[in-house]
Amino acid sequence: RDAATPAAREAVQLARAARARMAELVRGIHQAGITDVVSVGIGGSDLGPRLVVDALAQPGTGLPRVHFLSNVDPAAAASVTAGLDPARTAVILVSKSFGTQETLLNGRILADWLGDGSRLYAVSANPGRAAETFDIDPSRVLPMWDWVGGRYSMWSAVGFPIAIALGMERFEALLGGAAEMDEHVLSAPLRENIAAWHALTAVWNRNALGLHSHAVVPYAERLRLLPAYLQQLVMESLGKSVRADGSRVGLDTVPVWWG
Repeated sequence: RDAATPAAREAVQLARAARARMAELVRGIHQAGITDVVSVGIGGSDLGPRLVVDALAQPGTGLPRVHFLSNVDPAAAASVTAGLDPARTAVILVSKSFGTQETLLNGRILADWLGDGSRLYAVSANPGRAAETFDIDPSRVLPMWDWVGGRYSMWSAVGFPIAIALGMERFEALLGGAAEMDEHVLSAPLRENIAAWHALTAVWNRNALGLHSHAVVPYAERLRLLPAYLQQLVMESLGKSVRADGSRVGLDTVPVWWG
């Protein structure tokens, strides 16, 4: 959507520049004979990309297989790297602050296992710390920004693992679909607005009908992470009892999502 303010226009320019850099890195990984990529992160830096890769990555395409590591249990790192060739594997460390202890701990384990730092990448809102902490060349550090909430971050450079697994063209198509939905929410009349209808129905169900939970039950195995993703997205966004100005909300804001 066209940016209406100078700050918004600058944000759009920064995001497009980051996406262009990401496309270059994706191309380099695809051309380097990398067979596997391990993405290290927690929360929004992990769940969204993991869901999309699970749902949309196709075997037999010749693109790298993307694996995810979030648990600091050493058994998790051992399980992820079992059977992988460190000489043909790249590692991506994803952390907004680059101070997240779980990501740093797993990052050190994976960096030692990898051996060659030339296949170590990072995505962070603190690119200087990312480059310094693991001695990563700044050209392999992609930026994000503090205004990117973790639950929305897969649409930013945090989607780097998605682009590797699907290819940049399909990642761009994913962004295009999100942009179409944004445009619908912003411009569709209230009577036809999917988001407005969903919000009104949710308020009615929770407060008028007293329904306290919302079940999401995907039957497709590839969508098994969708309930967890929606739990984070909906409850973190809406599950608040106070407004931005500190005043209390007079309604129950959101049911418990589960699946």
